[in-house]
Amino acid sequence: MPPIAAPPTPAPQDAPTPEASEPRPVGPPEGLRVTGIIVGQPTVAVLRAGRDHYVVNEGDWLDGRLRVQRITATTVTLNDGDRAYLLRLGREG
Repeated sequence: MPPIAAPPTPAPQDAPTPEASEPRPVGPPEGLRVTGIIVGQPTVAVLRAGRDHYVVNEGDWLDGRLRVQRITATTVTLNDGDRAYLLRLGREG
């Protein structure tokens, strides 16, 4: 009679780390809005805060505290070091 073998143990799956997961759409800085995105090389975004407008690239800084982490065709992700802010094109922040 052949020996009874235990069923194979499934390999553990790694849980996504906070850095690997998508940013949550938490409250962006009040009044900050994405008014335009130009997709190209490089892709740039136009942001509005009150009467001020900013044309930004990935890696740029706003007010010395918010870094433009990523720009897609419809979103801009800002990072202040502790959290990420996902801004959607045309939505009030």
